[in-house]
Amino acid sequence: MQIGQGVEISSQDCMILLSLLFEKRSVKPSELLLTFDFSKSTISQAISRLEGRNLVARVSNDKDARRVAFRITRKGLEYANSLIAKLEKADLDLRDV
Repeated sequence: MQIGQGVEISSQDCMILLSLLFEKRSVKPSELLLTFDFSKSTISQAISRLEGRNLVARVSNDKDARRVAFRITRKGLEYANSLIAKLEKADLDLRDV
């Protein structure tokens, strides 16, 4: 799905990004596994793609470097809000049919 800024991400990536938006906190990959019916590798690949596009950022745990979580970035927030606006417009367009 492409929303402005020439950034294109998959529907799975969109779901994860929106989940991070609505959580309003850092989220561990294990929590995403409980939320979505995706494999561990799918979650890992999606996070890597989102991180590579600067839509999410890694949050380290000071007490245990093995534990990591992710949060949405400002760019991710802008992207997610654009996505929501497009979905709302599509919903209104469908209601007019």
